[in-house]
Amino acid sequence: MTNNLNFSEIRSRAGDLGKHGPNARGSHAIDQLSIKDRPLKSTGSRVRNPTPYTRRDLSIFSLREMFRSALRIAFTLGLFLFLETRGWAKISVIPLPAVSSSRNEGVTAGVLTVLLYVDENGIYRILAPMVTYNPITGTYLSLTWLETLGEGKDLSLVLSQSIGIDQEYSLKYRDFTLSGGKIGVEAEVEYFRDSTYRFFGFTALSPNDDETNFTQRELGYLVSVRFQPIRVFRVALSERLRNVGVGPGRVEDLPFMLDQFPGIPGANGSTVLGHRFTLTFDSRDLEITPLVGSFVTLYTEINRNFEENNDRWFSGTNLDARQYLSSSDGRYSTVLRGTL
Repeated sequence: MTNNLNFSEIRSRAGDLGKHGPNARGSHAIDQLSIKDRPLKSTGSRVRNPTPYTRRDLSIFSLREMFRSALRIAFTLGLFLFLETRGWAKISVIPLPAVSSSRNEGVTAGVLTVLLYVDENGIYRILAPMVTYNPITGTYLSLTWLETLGEGKDLSLVLSQSIGIDQEYSLKYRDFTLSGGKIGVEAEVEYFRDSTYRFFGFTALSPNDDETNFTQRELGYLVSVRFQPIRVFRVALSERLRNVGVGPGRVEDLPFMLDQFPGIPGANGSTVLGHRFTLTFDSRDLEITPLVGSFVTLYTEINRNFEENNDRWFSGTNLDARQYLSSSDGRYSTVLRGTL
């Protein structure tokens, strides 16, 4: 690995860096295994006289006003979805404790309530409000909404806001009914800000004493078209654009990354355009709430970093395999997952 490796490329190669646990960014908490807790390592050397950097809040507006606005939006939307039903419908309410512990975030605790809307055709809506507390990010309020718009069509919305600077807002639409179900399209717009990221350097030889903290801010979109010749197999082509920014984190006992590594290319923000090719095997009985079956996906992605004075290409590959198991009566289920 050469010393001119770009920091933004390290983030991209790491994949979609998301939280996991009760304060996970929206719906990703349910079915995605985070790799954010794996420290990024580096050959970057420590600078004796780091460039001074003023720790400042990344918010454009008042954090208190942002939190209040998010609370009002989530409450209004949640009330509407709770009261609105499709004719005859049954609502099942499942309260769950939300407790997790991770290296980067420490202990997070709260309450997750899952509301399942069921009609004669099955589950057509999932509404999941959640409130958690973490000593780093503070109180975190989120609302995840998944709506089935018909056979093969669905819409999902995630609204997450902490009382600090952490937040996520995303909207996703999918339609897999084109050309008799053989062609599908997917579009997603997402914005998030996570203040618990870590950076050590560029290689495994970097000492643990070089650990730093930073906030990653990301705004982007994903557009994907897939072809499914048979039920259990499909191929997809995707385009993803991300605008990434970096700022001070909220871990008080760790230095800000740019104070310790001021010369990292890409650490001051960049725009990355990615093109992805994906192969998927999917034998699950249901996509949203599967009980049995296998899910294996392999993708390779080519990205271009449009950072000024560092315009370059890089690539990455990922394998994700899951096996869903359930008891004979369907009351108990679990999933085994491995990534590479």
